[in-house]
Amino acid sequence: MELEERYLKLRSFELNTNLRATAPKHSAETKAKMSADRQGENNPNFGKPMSDAQKATLSKGMIGNTNKPSLTVTVKDILTGVITVYPSIRKAATALKSDIKTLWRREENGVTKPYRDRYEITINRGEVEL
Repeated sequence: MELEERYLKLRSFELNTNLRATAPKHSAETKAKMSADRQGENNPNFGKPMSDAQKATLSKGMIGNTNKPSLTVTVKDILTGVITVYPSIRKAATALKSDIKTLWRREENGVTKPYRDRYEITINRGEVEL
């Protein structure tokens, strides 16, 4: 990013260009205002009924979507006996102060030794009730 910004500054463009390589972020207040501006009658689709073709397209896209995680991670603390189920490997890695790759590699290599001599980690695939 720094190299790109430096290049943009070196070139003298006649056009109105953003000299930052990344776009500015909206504040929470600005996001709330933008959301409020598109509510109710201000929404471009307000009062416009959906066609049967649009409904069919949306319905087709939702087939098989159960809104349940397809992967969960169960972590058992051997010292305390506490079992925690995380909805993703990322959240489990964050809670364990580890890296996602470490947990993936442990599973791929079939490591059964407790992680940090304290945690038994099981990656569950498929729909699992939380």
